[in-house]
Amino acid sequence: MLTRGGTPRHIVHLHRLYIALVVGVLLNVSLWLYSHRHFPVWPNVPKPPSELSLSSQFMGDRALAHRVWALSLQNFGNTGGNYEPLKHYNYTYLGGWFDLLDRFDPQSDFVPVLASYYFGATQTPMTQLPPVIAYLEKIGVRPEKEKWRWLAQAVYLARHRMKDMDNALRLAQKLASIYRPGMPAWTLQMHALISSDMGDKKAAYALFKAMLSTESAHMQPQEVNFMVEAICTRVLTPEQAKVEPLCVENADLLKKMGH
Repeated sequence: MLTRGGTPRHIVHLHRLYIALVVGVLLNVSLWLYSHRHFPVWPNVPKPPSELSLSSQFMGDRALAHRVWALSLQNFGNTGGNYEPLKHYNYTYLGGWFDLLDRFDPQSDFVPVLASYYFGATQTPMTQLPPVIAYLEKIGVRPEKEKWRWLAQAVYLARHRMKDMDNALRLAQKLASIYRPGMPAWTLQMHALISSDMGDKKAAYALFKAMLSTESAHMQPQEVNFMVEAICTRVLTPEQAKVEPLCVENADLLKKMGH
């Protein structure tokens, strides 16, 4: 069938399709040129809602609420094509999320793992880690499921990431105060080592000697060896170690350990 101009009708339709295709391509290229440098703006960590509000979102299923929002917590800054460094996170709000999710499932270790090993790796520990440490301290004193390990992690973050020796010593003393049979002996030793690092060698020496005299029967041999090495190489000076009976008695052991 021909059009009025004598051109076959299917040829006209084909030309129109070509024109539509070209227009579509031009619009697509124009849109890309305009938008390829624009990215979604990350709104940062949202303020944690109330416990009732979060529970209501899941019809009162607190376990499901914990699982969904714990996974969301892990991916707060990695959505919409963004990969935000931890230094940009609002750690005050993160601390609120830690506490909120802990109330929904205090037995779970998923959020403590995130707090310790993921959010604890922030590039600005001095200003951002206090909420993390406070959270780990709170859950680390609980007796169940070896929660003391999170208190030990709080000691590490305070001592080695924040360089806050006073707080690290306080946390280490709290860790020692909750010691019970079955916990490793190093949980008793940490505050002595920190005291030594802070320059209080006499206090560290007294603490180590007291632990050896009262707890050595319950320690593993390698734990006892560690304490002997700490006393003779870290707490005492070389001159003091030469006349310290403990160091003299274990001279062969210290040689095997490279001292």
